[in-house]
Amino acid sequence: MKKKEKVEFSPEQGEIVVMGQRGVLLDIVSCCEKLDEMLGTGAEVVVHHMWYGYGCQLLKNLTEKIGDAEKGKVLEELAKINAEMGLGVLNFTIIGKKRPYVEITVKNPPFKKIKGSVKRCITSLWAGIFSEYFQKQMVCEESHYDQKTDTFTFTLRQT
Repeated sequence: MKKKEKVEFSPEQGEIVVMGQRGVLLDIVSCCEKLDEMLGTGAEVVVHHMWYGYGCQLLKNLTEKIGDAEKGKVLEELAKINAEMGLGVLNFTIIGKKRPYVEITVKNPPFKKIKGSVKRCITSLWAGIFSEYFQKQMVCEESHYDQKTDTFTFTLRQT
């Protein structure tokens, strides 16, 4: 019988204790800290269930630095950095203008069993990024990890 994953957060100590997939979540946090360091965004990773807000803040800060007209380039840069940091080769397709949705594919993600909180981290981060991009709240509607092709696919839709 597998142990259920348990997550605790202590605001006083600023620590995240994750039972089960602890290493994976902390890897994602450290990757995002490196991303902040490289880009100097000032966004902070607080705890894994706040990834949506972190994604919004990340794109907002980057856009302020680079300029509003360059939002598309910012998304491309984030995808490039995603691959350089070993988080997988990310491709996204934006479909529709009035009620946009985004199909995202991550090829060769570093985490072979994408489920539970790891899945929520990844999808929430990108939901936050695209929510800021469209200025509309986006949520992950469906996601799937295919072991054969080593691909994690998910769809973000406007709420």
